[in-house]
Amino acid sequence: MKTILFTFQLFVIFKLTAVSPNVSKHLDYNSIRQITDCILPTEVGIHDLKDGVIIDAYDFFDGDEKALSLLGFFNVDIKKQERITVIEYLQKGSLDCDGKVKKYGIGARLMMRVTSHKKKARLDTPQQITASVIFGKATVKFSMHTFGITGPGVANLNRVGSITENTYSSFISGISDLLAEAYEGSNQYIIRPQLLE
Repeated sequence: MKTILFTFQLFVIFKLTAVSPNVSKHLDYNSIRQITDCILPTEVGIHDLKDGVIIDAYDFFDGDEKALSLLGFFNVDIKKQERITVIEYLQKGSLDCDGKVKKYGIGARLMMRVTSHKKKARLDTPQQITASVIFGKATVKFSMHTFGITGPGVANLNRVGSITENTYSSFISGISDLLAEAYEGSNQYIIRPQLLE
């Protein structure tokens, strides 16, 4: 179940550049790796991800476990007093595979499991969740997945400690800093875009 969770400017969808089905035309196909029915050159890197960036939030409740697994969080049991929020950052590109355009990309997802300890706990906004945690009405546990991004620098994205109103924005800020360093050729990150469909 997908919902627009927050109204502040953090959660927007925006375009970086126009879509081009031939963004990988310049790549050297001598070294390739096979992914399903598509040949993705190993040289595909962050500079080839020109379709755009998506920053979105998804809300899951009791009974939404199957939908949650589509985002890579498996075997998660959502109880009635819980809600799970997933914040996703995704940067995409396109590749022509035998006449069909395939999407590939890199990204990260932050999952927050919010458990309410009191019936009247309000958990609809970052401010309400934070207040509920401070006053002992709720607890939050974090889990993070990356895809197409590895290396020692990923540890900087780790969300630990108490939740604050900045937890959400700091995650997106951390991803932005990571990508900026990756564009500059930092050896702290290994970027290997993954086929998305």
